[in-house]
Amino acid sequence: MGQSISRQFDNVLVRARGASCIASSVVPPFITAYWPAVERLMGELGLSGMAASSLAEPGIQERFLSAVAHHLPEGGPFKPAMAGWGSRPDDIRSREEFRANHLYVTFVGGCSRAILLGALETLTGRLKPGGHIDVQFREWDPLSDWLAGQERLNGILNFLQVTKGYDCTLTFFSDLQTIPDKLGDYIYGRPSVRVGWTPSELASHSEIAEFDCFRLANPAFRNLENLVRQGIWPHLLVPVSQSNAKILPELVLGLAEATRGGTMRLVPVPLLPGCVGAAPPRVEDFVAAVLAIYKDPCIPLRRIVPQSWVAARMDADVPLVISPEAAGAAVTVAANGDIYAGETAVGLEAWRLGNILEDGEELRWERLDAMAEVFSNRAKLPECQSCDWRYRCGGVDASVLLFKERQASLSPSDWQVLFQLYCAPRKALFEEALWDSVSHSAEAGAKRSREVLELKKTGISFLPAPTPDPQLTR
Repeated sequence: MGQSISRQFDNVLVRARGASCIASSVVPPFITAYWPAVERLMGELGLSGMAASSLAEPGIQERFLSAVAHHLPEGGPFKPAMAGWGSRPDDIRSREEFRANHLYVTFVGGCSRAILLGALETLTGRLKPGGHIDVQFREWDPLSDWLAGQERLNGILNFLQVTKGYDCTLTFFSDLQTIPDKLGDYIYGRPSVRVGWTPSELASHSEIAEFDCFRLANPAFRNLENLVRQGIWPHLLVPVSQSNAKILPELVLGLAEATRGGTMRLVPVPLLPGCVGAAPPRVEDFVAAVLAIYKDPCIPLRRIVPQSWVAARMDADVPLVISPEAAGAAVTVAANGDIYAGETAVGLEAWRLGNILEDGEELRWERLDAMAEVFSNRAKLPECQSCDWRYRCGGVDASVLLFKERQASLSPSDWQVLFQLYCAPRKALFEEALWDSVSHSAEAGAKRSREVLELKKTGISFLPAPTPDPQLTR
């Protein structure tokens, strides 16, 4: 077939596995058609002689999709159409709405009370009444001086919740070396406050026995478990390195058991500061580990990124905001009062909004507003433009591109490793989530020879009899 046919079906994903086939639109509302017996369908479409395995060939895909499009009645659930890879009005509006209702502020270092409250007063001026603000503290541990730390946290909570009326979350990262008396009672009575921990030592582990010893002997881990026993659910930033990638599923399972209701983000060490000397994981090892974690029913899917990130996009009818940074909803405040458009942007003058202490300098809000459009365009790398998952994923996150911008000496090969460490696990998870959605729905009772799936906010189910998908709701 000619180029026009290829472009016509630019928005269609086709996958074959065994004797089954999935064809899904890659643009909203992400309608998916599933055929458990491809050879039978080929006969119905007048394409006899084709095997499911041949659908990997682009030319066969074009013939197959053309036949499907002409076979279905007008207005049917699956209708391929040409789609571009650009910023659409609905996407731009969704980003604007997101940053009008959400604000993510990170304070780096020991910011004074004047900087803390001054920055929050200024920044929340752009947030709608009743909006959500997520505040994180880096390099300031209130547990080191709990009397002063508690007073500061209370002041911020009172300002945001009582004075301003916002829904808010406060996360402080601690080394957890000491736990003050009644800390559990304090946090338990304030659900909006949570403890974060980055177990950097895990980056050097290559055997699960090392983790077992670490769990028993490390004071921070013991303190973490003590907090969990008091009903406190922490947030962990888990470093992934060349050393621990192959045991990552066991590490995550151990951490999930220890933290119970806690959340985790798996971060390759190039993107996680503080893991000095640790080498990046091999991409194939990281992908294998991420898929193994996804497949383990003992590990909660919804509490681990990138697994939960992908699951949210599989559930959605429309494209979701990639991240707060990509929407221009994230700012970082340094100890000297400088404000940047996101944590990874710290030190980049192009993304410095100004200084909260300098009354004479108006903050450069236009730079923050430009984040969504600039990084929407910059994320359109050649790899992204031709990717089947581009509308669900949205392209490489702004934080990754900002990291590249900060690393002026980053070679093309090093950038490709960094890009793949972000992209490859997500792409593999999208593939598995789609097939698992089909197989779980089929096991739930769909018996027809050809079924049609619809993606809904509540999950993926067969029509006309909806059946919740346990893989995406666990």
